[in-house]
Amino acid sequence: MISYMRGEDVERLKKHLSNYYKSTDEYLSKEYIKTIPYLTISETVELMGKLQEVIKERNEKIGELERENISLRRELEGIKEHRRIISSPTSRWS
Repeated sequence: MISYMRGEDVERLKKHLSNYYKSTDEYLSKEYIKTIPYLTISETVELMGKLQEVIKERNEKIGELERENISLRRELEGIKEHRRIISSPTSRWS
């Protein structure tokens, strides 16, 4: 999401003071910091975006593998139970 500063805030930072709009220095600082990545020419911003995408994809894959693992464990438990029933001395299959 691209974050832009309000026009009044930009004017305030340029020392073009407005009589109608008064923002605090703290507020202006926070707003300016939000826009730094869009004002900076750097590979860092691009790489951070790519890193976040890779992390998201990895987390999705981990979730998928965890769900598959749970399903396989349940299936294995079912097979073990079936084998136990078949192997029991009172089973009609013995």
